[in-house]
Amino acid sequence: MAPTRAGVREMAAGRQPARARYGVGGAVPPSAAKRLPGGEQAHQRGPAVRPGRKGATGTTLPEEVRRDVLSRMSRIEGQARGVQRMIEDGRDCADIVHQISAIRAALAKVGASIVAENLEECVRLGLAGDDAALRQARRALLDLV
Repeated sequence: MAPTRAGVREMAAGRQPARARYGVGGAVPPSAAKRLPGGEQAHQRGPAVRPGRKGATGTTLPEEVRRDVLSRMSRIEGQARGVQRMIEDGRDCADIVHQISAIRAALAKVGASIVAENLEECVRLGLAGDDAALRQARRALLDLV
């Protein structure tokens, strides 16, 4: 794979390119990480969980929540396509920004719904002594904010 422009600049400066240091889609560089209480780091992007696969706590969304989230995501997808058409049609910037704000709010609600559903399970496991579940809940909340 050819190096990126940034990679070429890093090599010219005598440094190893970021892709080599962190891997393509691999670990997040320390500069992109958030600090949690106690010095622990939470990365901006979490582990990729494929559809139908269980997360770190072994939980999946209940069917009714899953249907609701997928329905919301379909509406958001339609809104995003609408914004694309607005841009192509040369619509007023204020109208476009208003729609983008609505999309962001809808995505925040989807994220809150997913985190809220998983939070109960993480706390229950945490009370049973599973510190990893509590850390996951903390990371999910920080990623949402």
